[in-house]
Amino acid sequence: MEQLVLNIKHPRKLSFIKELLSAFSEYVEVVEKSEDKKLTENEKEFLIGLDSSVAFVNNHKKAKATSKTFKQMLDEL
Repeated sequence: MEQLVLNIKHPRKLSFIKELLSAFSEYVEVVEKSEDKKLTENEKEFLIGLDSSVAFVNNHKKAKATSKTFKQMLDEL
């Protein structure tokens, strides 16, 4: 099965396009966009940490940030 996403430029035409697609119900399944899910605090914290980690890796690649060697991390323990 293939998937096609349509962005309707003119909201007034939405009902017409839905009606048009429903005429092809034997071949097409119309799936409405679900409401945006609210993130939990844990999910928000995870995304913030992930964003920070990605930024650190990108800076390291650009030689703007330095990371510790494995030996340095072991020495801290």
